[in-house]
Amino acid sequence: MNRQSFFIAPTFNLDKRNSEDKSKEYTAVFFEADNCKNCDLLHQKTLKDEATLALAKQFNAVQLDRYSNANVITPKGESTTAKQWATDLGIEYLPAMIFFDQEGSQVMRIDTQLRTFHVQSVFDYVLSGA
Repeated sequence: MNRQSFFIAPTFNLDKRNSEDKSKEYTAVFFEADNCKNCDLLHQKTLKDEATLALAKQFNAVQLDRYSNANVITPKGESTTAKQWATDLGIEYLPAMIFFDQEGSQVMRIDTQLRTFHVQSVFDYVLSGA
């Protein structure tokens, strides 16, 4: 999988409910997989765009392999694996981006291939708090 510089280190503790760090209000979880043509396109085109990067850097952003057994603590504080969590969330298309607020509630999701300006619009919409 391609990795962007704005992704947080792979500790995968996404529970921000009691975090002292309030610098980034929203978490963006990118579910991807190896040998995923549309995941590659996301990184090669959309996430290389300067405006998209500026927006993405405003999130606690994490990249998860949809099929991995890596341990994850979800934004609601539940311990699971990336694979199980993706299944629980109904992730069937990759790449998928799920957005959470600091209370751990899902506020938006993208689980289809979108053009760069659409992804930017979703990032901006989530950051607006609307």
